[in-house]
Amino acid sequence: MFDNIVERMETSMPRSHRATETDEIDGAADALLVTSRALVAISVRAVLNASIEITVAQHRVLVILSDHGALAVNQIADRLGVDQSNAGRHCQRLHRNGLVDRVRAESDRRRVEVVLTPAGRALLAEVSTARRGDIRAALTRLPPGEISAVVRSMSALNSALEGVDPG
Repeated sequence: MFDNIVERMETSMPRSHRATETDEIDGAADALLVTSRALVAISVRAVLNASIEITVAQHRVLVILSDHGALAVNQIADRLGVDQSNAGRHCQRLHRNGLVDRVRAESDRRRVEVVLTPAGRALLAEVSTARRGDIRAALTRLPPGEISAVVRSMSALNSALEGVDPG
């Protein structure tokens, strides 16, 4: 996706501007790689410090269910990028912890789906609150006026990433 954006930008600008624009994009990509590593570290730390012990992959299952609603195990596996037995084990552990339930699908009573429980939603909220706190702490270290620039930049990036399925 980003290659197409760069290619369109390069062909629409004069040759003298192309190297500068490419350098700027490369610099932005490098900066975002560093930022993404820090954000992943914040996310992992929040999951590992949660009140109920779960893995990062199990947290991802909870996020997927929160985003998509009730899903069959094979759908969860597809979104995680793992095989069905792996996803099933994650769901079994989450079920033992009371974070998900198994229910019969409304549309097909033979089909079993996995859904979040109130405890699962509460754990997601707890992890999100911890992550938000760490991010807020980092934002307070920015110079005055920079926060609005970060918001504008992240909003623009989020628009550019539209259509990228996080799972």
